[in-house]
Amino acid sequence: TISSAVMAQDFEIPKTGAKIYVKSNSIELNSTGEFTFDLWIVRSKRAQRATFDTPRFSGSKDLEINLEANSEDKDHYKVTVKTKDVTSGKYFYTVSSRTTGIQRINGTTISFVVAAGKPSVASTEGN
Repeated sequence: TISSAVMAQDFEIPKTGAKIYVKSNSIELNSTGEFTFDLWIVRSKRAQRATFDTPRFSGSKDLEINLEANSEDKDHYKVTVKTKDVTSGKYFYTVSSRTTGIQRINGTTISFVVAAGKPSVASTEGN
């Protein structure tokens, strides 16, 4: 969609390879629901034709994390985090992707703070 392309342009384009971006690297969640946010792969000019795998979240198995690719933009994903029956606390995940080509992709780290009874709201701190 046009909005995802515009939002992706707000991110710094890497000089080489590609980079995984999210709007906020610190997200506050409640312990009884789900939260959806956007994730992008932002490519350098040289990496425009590179093929990257769907990003993977590595970390605690406590949170259920699902990625859905955008059918119109191969570098845009909707991420849904489900927190049902999750203990309150802070959870860290590394987001990475692989490629078979010479272009490399830099991942990112996201922290999810699960608080009992709080509404799910993305925190803009840490950008």
